[in-house]
Amino acid sequence: MNAARSFGQSYVVVVAAVKLRHVWLSVIAVLVSFIISLPGAYAAPGDVDSLDLNIVGNYATATAVQPDGKTIIAGFFSSVLGQARSNIARLNADGTLDAGFNPDVNNEVYSVAVQADGQILLGGAFTTVAGTPRNRIARVAANGTLDAGFNPNVNNAVYSVAVQSDGQILLGGTFTTVAGTTRNRMARVAANSTLDAGFNPNVNNDVRSVAVQADGQILLGGLFTTVAGTPRNNIARVAANGT
Repeated sequence: MNAARSFGQSYVVVVAAVKLRHVWLSVIAVLVSFIISLPGAYAAPGDVDSLDLNIVGNYATATAVQPDGKTIIAGFFSSVLGQARSNIARLNADGTLDAGFNPDVNNEVYSVAVQADGQILLGGAFTTVAGTPRNRIARVAANGTLDAGFNPNVNNAVYSVAVQSDGQILLGGTFTTVAGTTRNRMARVAANSTLDAGFNPNVNNDVRSVAVQADGQILLGGLFTTVAGTPRNNIARVAANGT
C-alpha cells in the first residue's frame, strides 16, 4: 500500500515536471517569435537601418548627436518626415521629428557643432536664421531659438565649425573677413563671438574641415596649397595659437 502511494506521488511529480517544462518551452518559443519579428532582427553589421526620413531637397551635409540622444541633421532641404524644415531639423532618439525645434535657416547649412552647454553652432551659406540676419555663422539654443548675442558676421561660406575644450570656436571656409577684419579661410572667435586677434593661420584657399586634437593642436583639410605662406597641400596642422 505504501509502495503504491509512493509510486503515485512520484508519478504526479514527474507529470508536473514535464508539464512545467512544456510551459517554459512555450514561453521561450513566444519570446523567440517576438524577437525575430522585431525590425532589424535579422540585420547583419553594415545592413541599412529601418530609419527613413523622407527628406525633400538636395542633400544633407552635417549631423550631430546630442548627449540626450537627439540627432541634428542639416544641409539643403525643405522637408523631413513630411514636415516643413528649412535646411535644419532635429530627430528624437526614436527617429521621430522633434516638433519644437525649427530654426528656419534660409540657405545651406554645412556644419553643426554642439557646445558643452547644449547650444548649437551652425555654419553655412545662409544669411538669415528665424528671419534675423546672420551671415554664415549662428548659434541657437537647445530649443532652436536664435542666440541674439552671437554674431561673428562672416563674409563668405563657413564649411566647418569646431569647439575647443576652452569653449572657443574655430571656423573654416571660403571667407576673407570676420567681423570686418581680414581672416583668410580660418578664424577663431570667443564664446561671445568676438574675434581672436592673435589667431590667424592665413590659409590661401578653402578650408573644408577642422578638427581639434586632444593636445590642443588643430588639423585643417581643404583645397589650400599654403598655410601662413608655407607650402601645405590640402592638409596641415597648426598649434593652438595658430602658428
